[in-house]
Amino acid sequence: MPRRSSKAERLLTKARFLARPPILCDVYGVIEDVVELLDRSWDALATEQGVDFAVDLFRFHDLLMRDTRTHAILETLRTEEQSSRSTLDNEYADIGAELSAIVDELERDAVDHFNPEPEHEGDYDTSLPQIRAWLAQAMQPISSESSEGLETAHTNELFNAIEVVKIVAEKAEKSDLRSRLTNARRRLEHARRERRIFYATAGGSALVTLERHLADLHPPVAPAAQLTELGRRGRTRNGMPLGRLRGILFGDEQGDPNHEPDLKSLLADMRSDAKRVYDDVRRRLGAERSLLAVFHRYRQRCQWYDTERLRSIANKGPGKPEDRLTETLASYLFDHGFNPLTRPMVGKIQPDLLAPGPRYSFYVEAKQYDKSARGYLLKGMWQVWDMLDELRDTAQDVSEAFYVIYRRGGPRYSFAPRVEHGNRVVHILMIDIAATDERGSNAPLTEIFDPEDLLPVPVQSRRKKR
Repeated sequence: MPRRSSKAERLLTKARFLARPPILCDVYGVIEDVVELLDRSWDALATEQGVDFAVDLFRFHDLLMRDTRTHAILETLRTEEQSSRSTLDNEYADIGAELSAIVDELERDAVDHFNPEPEHEGDYDTSLPQIRAWLAQAMQPISSESSEGLETAHTNELFNAIEVVKIVAEKAEKSDLRSRLTNARRRLEHARRERRIFYATAGGSALVTLERHLADLHPPVAPAAQLTELGRRGRTRNGMPLGRLRGILFGDEQGDPNHEPDLKSLLADMRSDAKRVYDDVRRRLGAERSLLAVFHRYRQRCQWYDTERLRSIANKGPGKPEDRLTETLASYLFDHGFNPLTRPMVGKIQPDLLAPGPRYSFYVEAKQYDKSARGYLLKGMWQVWDMLDELRDTAQDVSEAFYVIYRRGGPRYSFAPRVEHGNRVVHILMIDIAATDERGSNAPLTEIFDPEDLLPVPVQSRRKKR
């Protein structure tokens, strides 16, 4: 009769099973499921016509908001849209400040060249009060409530002010000021074109516009900000396309978009925006899947073919062992089409690897150990979150982080493969390069990290968690 396993042996077997490196297809199975569900939902939505499309659009948006991966992508899209609008607003403010300084200089040195009224019908009003009024209007801060869903909330006051001040500068024969004004106009035109390109192509602009339409059609119970509420009333008043659509969806009105050009155009725009959001979300899911594939391929190579070489690299050489091991990852990524920066200076901090960019952006923090290191690895995870906070909303902001841990010996540790917090994702990869007699069935008992311990912790609370 076979010997019955003891409780301790069964627990040990379970722990070793949980600690096995995830199989490649299992890692991507979850992402594949999300992509498949996304595709099926879009295919169903795309077949709907007329006002039925608008009804099902609520369900499609709810699907994206419920899944953690797609929800995080939507947050990223909104952030990118807000950043695009802020870039234009900041350029307006900078140009307005420079223009105001030029006006001050002209008022001091050539005040007689400001005309109190236009000399001919159709001419610009080059009076000083009019120029000051245009500048004040152009430099007024734009609230998010008034610009949300719009290409730009700015009008042409700043362009008008530039042209009028240029006329005054020409009369005063101030060639240096004319050059500055010409350059200011070029900057303004460039900023407007940049915003136009983003607004016409980016998923973030389509998402914000679409969500504004959905909120106009089905407002939340909580009262909105005053500007938002005023805008909503204006967009949904009687006779407006959104008002007609709202009456058909939720009232007793009848309508056929095929016989109402404005309503048909609105629904076509909503369909176009929804398609752009779908394409962007799917592309980003695919980018995550592709990037993960490269990292897991690296881990597989390390564990199958390079364990002795990597242990030798870690044992001797310049710098710290994790720095030398990180260089092998950097060269591997480079060979696969990426260009990560090794320990770049970002302010006063240095991430191990940083690859900012429009398509693939990520940050890598690497650690290694050959003896018990639970507190050390936990501290490294907090370091990852701190670095992501430092990079947030900067030119080096990244969408994902990889916490790569090389085990040279000591206990086996098991981590959740993916941790999310604050619209940031951290992938955790344990790479086992220990000697053969310390791996597999000969590995020591595995210690499992609680997923909650891997989330950010306030600095004052970290000592208790170590």
